[in-house]
Amino acid sequence: MPMVPLPKPRHTRGESEMNTMEKFILLLIILIVSATAAGVLNRTPNYPDQIPEPVQRQLSAPETIEFEGKNGPVTLELLAEYEITAVVKGRKNYTSDASASVSPVDLALAWGNLNQRAIDDTIDYTQSGRWYYYRLSPNAPVSVYDVQIQSANTHLIPKDEDILKQIKKIDKHDLIRLEGYLVSVTFDPQLPEWSSSLTRTDSGNRACEILYVTEVEIK
Repeated sequence: MPMVPLPKPRHTRGESEMNTMEKFILLLIILIVSATAAGVLNRTPNYPDQIPEPVQRQLSAPETIEFEGKNGPVTLELLAEYEITAVVKGRKNYTSDASASVSPVDLALAWGNLNQRAIDDTIDYTQSGRWYYYRLSPNAPVSVYDVQIQSANTHLIPKDEDILKQIKKIDKHDLIRLEGYLVSVTFDPQLPEWSSSLTRTDSGNRACEILYVTEVEIK
């Protein structure tokens, strides 16, 4: 029996055009994603050369407020009005320590001239256990003391849910402005207070700022 050749498969004009169009769209998506990723990775933040130091104003009279923490009410003693503009060098969330019932987030913040690229590239910031640490490379153009007085680990106590939502949007490298009060927190009258530092020149234990945040701006 003679072999009868089978007809070759045929594609309609619409199918051919659809395949070509799909390939074009896929290639376009790949190019857009690649360009976006490259832009993000190579983006150079545009920070001011010099960010003013935080502004602290003493209160005319002491004031205390009752604050509803996750584990019940606590007492906040307002120590000073406080406003800070700084760049976020580190962000650490806390959920399990005692302080987390009122302060779920710590930010390592830097101001002054520390955000200039030639300086920033020589400093490494880390956070752990409600502390922050910084390490300078041997060629750093600033001293340890310069970093000490122009940076701080700040424990944030959000005033309400709206402020907490804004704080959750803050990322590392953001330029931000925070307003509020430096406070002392009393969890239990029988226990020591958790009290904020009131100077930018101290270091070590109890040198962190505890900020009751009433306003957040991500620049």
